[in-house]
Amino acid sequence: MTLEEITKLSEILGNAGQFILGIFALSLSILALIFKRKDVFKTELAKAQLEELGRIRKILSEIFFDVGYVAGFKRQNEVMEWSLEDFKKNLPQEWEQLEKYKRNSLDLFYIFMTPDYYLFPSWVDKSEINEHYKLMQTMAPFTVFATGEKSRQDIEKYQTATHELINKIDKLLVKNS
Repeated sequence: MTLEEITKLSEILGNAGQFILGIFALSLSILALIFKRKDVFKTELAKAQLEELGRIRKILSEIFFDVGYVAGFKRQNEVMEWSLEDFKKNLPQEWEQLEKYKRNSLDLFYIFMTPDYYLFPSWVDKSEINEHYKLMQTMAPFTVFATGEKSRQDIEKYQTATHELINKIDKLLVKNS
């Protein structure tokens, strides 16, 4: 072998080594990107779950206060002999409270309908969600008439169950955040 052939051979082997090293480095980079992406997704999902549970807790709190007032709106309309349009026109703030109660209740109703909702963290007891959903079914369709037809005991039972669920969510949020 001549010096020229040895030089070419070492150049070929050097280039092949750099190529193999480059492929290896590229493979490691791709693997790192895949695993990092999974970690980022898990982190973002956990963050979204905590935020959603906080949002649900806030809505439950609003429902807790609104349901008592909404139940009284029906009696108020009967005493004043108002239609819903009269109620909306004469008491716009109360009308907005009724609309908020309906929106919030329907929002949670549909979320609680599916206890496997992906934004429920695994540490949330699905049976408690299902239990509250069943109680919400007794209050549906969350209108002034449906809510106003409930007895004071039914409203208080609903408020108590809602308050208990709020407390459970608070404890879960403190424990898992």
